[in-house]
Amino acid sequence: MRRCLRSLALFLAASLTTFAARAHAAGEGVEDEARARFEQGVELLQKGAWSDALAAFSTSARLYPTPQAINNAAICLRKLGRYDEALDQVEALLRDFPDLPAEKRQAAEREAAELAKLVGAISVEGAEPGAQIAIDGRDRGFFPAPRPFRVLTGSHLVRVLQEGFLPFEARVEVVAGETMRITVSKQRRVPEAPPAPGPALPAAPPARRFGIELAGAMLIAPSFGGQIMESCTERCDATPALGGYGVLRGSYAIGASLDIGVSAGFLAGHQTLTERRTPLRPPPSTPVGPVDDTLTLSGGLLGIWVGTRLGKQPFLDLRLGAGAMVGRMSDVRSWTANDAESNAAAPFGATSFGGFLYLDPEVRVGVRVGQHLSLAVGVEAMMLLAVAPPAWPEDRTFSDPRYGLFAFRPETLAGPALFVVLPSLSARYTF
Repeated sequence: MRRCLRSLALFLAASLTTFAARAHAAGEGVEDEARARFEQGVELLQKGAWSDALAAFSTSARLYPTPQAINNAAICLRKLGRYDEALDQVEALLRDFPDLPAEKRQAAEREAAELAKLVGAISVEGAEPGAQIAIDGRDRGFFPAPRPFRVLTGSHLVRVLQEGFLPFEARVEVVAGETMRITVSKQRRVPEAPPAPGPALPAAPPARRFGIELAGAMLIAPSFGGQIMESCTERCDATPALGGYGVLRGSYAIGASLDIGVSAGFLAGHQTLTERRTPLRPPPSTPVGPVDDTLTLSGGLLGIWVGTRLGKQPFLDLRLGAGAMVGRMSDVRSWTANDAESNAAAPFGATSFGGFLYLDPEVRVGVRVGQHLSLAVGVEAMMLLAVAPPAWPEDRTFSDPRYGLFAFRPETLAGPALFVVLPSLSARYTF
């Protein structure tokens, strides 16, 4: 280690002596500047600051070329891994200083042979005269070039740029000691620029993506259905099911006319059946007259929906919702005994829970009121599909002084499919 440091010190001292002898013949100003840069480069070289030392030696060689400045620049370039540029410097040293001592010339020739094993070259052909050539983002001159471009081995990106033509790019793998040729395909001219745009239109207001909507509706259904409705024959009379429906919806706009969202609501309705014949178990000794039923269905709904809006003022909304409903259904029954002396029996009731899936197509017509609010009227045609239909419980028994202990036969209180019409009013706020 000490021997290497001693050799480097002797080499730098000899370099300074030789530089001073050659620079003596130059002008005083150039001599001082070149010597100062060279000495600065020597100090940086001793510290291993290769990039800064390279800048100092390059400036010194440009002001007053000496073998020492060029050789030291080549040393820095090799330390930095820029072998192609280092080879250029060594070749310049051999070419521009034919009177080098034999020992130094042989050393430079050996260095050139070693560096040549680490570099290759790229030759560009077929480009437009005057085209600019860049390799890996570094400007390498214009076409035609006096000689191939020396580069390190490996992959390189070559770009050929010419005003009025589209850029040409090619990637090439360079092998040590070989020249890779790139033929530029016929460069296409840049298409003519489109005409200048007219005056800019006012910017459109920002799209309102989110919305919240509150709707209320009247519930109308022909019947709740089920086995209880099937037993409503002869003198039995059934009213339509009537009730109400409320829902809260959240929405998100996709594009100009498509909305998606979620909904949560509550539905309730009731229906009455009069003079319906149904047997008791066990049959009582006192005859039982027709039964009057009061049916009530209520439940919560949770679902998703998708819709589209047509027109602006007024607008038409088309929607399709789907989801699930969990609800309860109650049946309150009373009757009058067949004998004239008996009064009506006290009401007997039972409640059953049920589960439904639903589909809910909807049509609405509305108007916008200001920038955020819109009002609409519409109609929904909801189809409830029973997953677990509510039914009169089989184990429900009652006690009465006249009839003793008895039970009604089990029967479903709602059918497998319920069709409900919901005329609605709604208000929607977007933000």
